[in-house]
Amino acid sequence: MRRAVAALLLAAAAAPAAAVELELAYTEEFLTNGYANWRTLGVGAAWLAGERTAIGASARDVQRFDLNDLELAASASGPVAERWVLGGEASACPTHAFLPVAALGAFVQADAGAGVLLTAGGRWARYEAAGGGSSPVVLRLGGEVYWGAFRASWTGFLTTVAGAWGASQRASLDLFYGERGRLGVAMNMGRELESAPGVLVVTDVLGVAVAGRHDLDADWSLVWEVGAQRQGELYTRTGARLGVRRRF
Repeated sequence: MRRAVAALLLAAAAAPAAAVELELAYTEEFLTNGYANWRTLGVGAAWLAGERTAIGASARDVQRFDLNDLELAASASGPVAERWVLGGEASACPTHAFLPVAALGAFVQADAGAGVLLTAGGRWARYEAAGGGSSPVVLRLGGEVYWGAFRASWTGFLTTVAGAWGASQRASLDLFYGERGRLGVAMNMGRELESAPGVLVVTDVLGVAVAGRHDLDADWSLVWEVGAQRQGELYTRTGARLGVRRRF
């Protein structure tokens, strides 16, 4: 984790982009039914060159069910036409105790005018375990609309793994204030699929979260999120995320 953080800091310092943001955040989640807490410590960097061009990189140390994983990820997006943006993402996990060994994703976004954006994309991941592996694919289709200081969005997800299918959705409403401030609420619901060695776990999920960003001064911001999600009859997960973001 230390080497990953150092690499991100060096890359941010050398980046020629118009603006660079670094973020350090910690998440603690409490699970019912006797399960151990989930913890995540993450660092990320974003290079922003205009409204539609961005490059991102992140490293996360994740603890779940007394197992630890280190995930490295990168993303990029940019315009391919006047009203079109193309983006991609990739991640790798050298430990892969529960996170995917590798994952690849891509999306295309269209500006429909009048503050409306439409997005379609997909993500493939490869999980490896002692009892076998799985390769779930997630397709998504959604849209968002901006008016005044507000943004509303909806995204539908279709997941397939081990020959089974599941659908879910997420809706959110955000209020923007100041230069970079944001306050938002989101809700997700649907059916989640997870392939474990020799068995397919299917759960109905329902979650809600409130998140925001508040500028402390011209360079520093506070980012936060609190939420809860019910994972069928397995457990209910409640937690909070707190971080700081520095703009250069």
